[in-house]
Amino acid sequence: MSAIRRFALVASAATACMAGVVGCTSNEVETGRGEVRPVLYPQAPTAAPAPMMTEAPAPAATPAAPPAPAQASTQNVSFVGQPIGGGAVRVEKVMPSEVVMGAPFEYQIIVTNLLNQDIENVVLTDTFSNNFELISSDPQAQRGSGGVYTWNLGGMGANERQVITVQGRAGSGAQLNTCAEVTYQIPICAQANIVEPALRLAIAAPAEVCKCDPIPITITVTNPGTGVTRNVTVSHTLPRGLTTQDGQQTVSLDAGNLAPGQSRDFTVMAMADGRGNYSNTASANAAAGLEARSGTVNTKVTEPNLEITCSSPSSRFIGRGDSDRFSHRIRVSNTGDCAADNAMVQVSATDANIVSVSEGGTFSANGASFNLGTLAPGASRELEIFVDPSAPGTVTTTSTFSADCADTVTSSCDTAVEGIPAVLLEVVDLIDPVLVGGETTYVITVTNQGSALDRDITIRCELEEGVAFVSATGATAGSANGNSITFAPLPTLAPKQQAEWRVVVRGTSARDTRFSVRMDTGMRDRPATETEPTFIYE
Repeated sequence: MSAIRRFALVASAATACMAGVVGCTSNEVETGRGEVRPVLYPQAPTAAPAPMMTEAPAPAATPAAPPAPAQASTQNVSFVGQPIGGGAVRVEKVMPSEVVMGAPFEYQIIVTNLLNQDIENVVLTDTFSNNFELISSDPQAQRGSGGVYTWNLGGMGANERQVITVQGRAGSGAQLNTCAEVTYQIPICAQANIVEPALRLAIAAPAEVCKCDPIPITITVTNPGTGVTRNVTVSHTLPRGLTTQDGQQTVSLDAGNLAPGQSRDFTVMAMADGRGNYSNTASANAAAGLEARSGTVNTKVTEPNLEITCSSPSSRFIGRGDSDRFSHRIRVSNTGDCAADNAMVQVSATDANIVSVSEGGTFSANGASFNLGTLAPGASRELEIFVDPSAPGTVTTTSTFSADCADTVTSSCDTAVEGIPAVLLEVVDLIDPVLVGGETTYVITVTNQGSALDRDITIRCELEEGVAFVSATGATAGSANGNSITFAPLPTLAPKQQAEWRVVVRGTSARDTRFSVRMDTGMRDRPATETEPTFIYE
């Protein structure tokens, strides 16, 4: 019988094949989850098959030769299952076209992965007719009931080919049938990366600044995760006493999307109202409910504090030339906890000329200045100015101390400047000696040589024997009472002014006489006296 039959190599067709059904159709293809089970169709043998015979051949004309020993045909036939519906596995059987009953024979089953990808759980099952005995196989088969043998080939790589070699023998009967089926799984894999976006927030600021310096608050938002952190918003509310440079207290910052490992920095420039300690904390949120909060950063705000004092003599007298000048001393200090930059002292004077200053200062007649540069916390400086009063009165110096980021302070010093009413009394006689019966005039001159007004100047005169009073004239009216002559008080006598009085007398007897004058003033506790001698002769 011809070995050219269509062998259905699927389990559903096995019974029909075993029953001797001539052909198995493609409708017998089974499909399952991830499986395709193709049908195998025979190919023409590589050599012409032996004739299929149902009866013994007619005897030859010549005498019959002795019968040849029974042996298998050397010609093999390949049966190839064509994958149906885009199948992935091809199964091919290479078998002898004839086998000798009871003699061992060998055939091969070739399984090929037609895909360019791996397949899994490849199982080949071969079902034999009852007249077949399996001797061995490579790889070894697992035997089941009803002539079913199974090979678990496991996974096969892309385009991989596996060969199963089977050795067996045929028993009685006219035909040996073997039907194979193959099952496999094509892994339909999908891949999605599992990511975990995250959010982290850090904040930094200087530990200490001076009040007028801006405070740079740096906020760093980071995605330390493995996925993109989306729609990141950073919020920062400044503590009381701090505002942004444009006067805001709440800042909202849009950080957008952050790739894994990406960071963004934001800097908020804040200004402090005054000294103190300020704490800053920021927060952030993002899509998917992510939230983060920074730690707390503390900044100490310091400021300079200026102090100024002035000392001066309470009073001085004027009119003594170079010795009239005196000094006002100024002391400035920074009692704050921040350096005072661009420290400056300005001094003005009234009713006096500034004639010199201590080292580091410059001056004009009515003002002086000291550029102190930077005055460190706790530092102080001593300054001095020298003034020359222009007139009696009160000399006042006003000193102003200023620096960056500090309140300006002022101090004043007063010195009472008094004049000295130095009144000079002079008495002379215009004729000396004087003949008895003749006259002479005593001229009394009072000069204020000092720097202050003198008041209530009173002149009193006394005559001795030898002369007699004739008349009295001068700055004020005079009158005689016996040998005494008194002039009315002169109300004031300004500095550098003079007043004059004259007394006329007549000689009455020859002698050496004296003319005595006493001057009293309102600015002197004691009187001044002057005596003028005159010789009277006959």
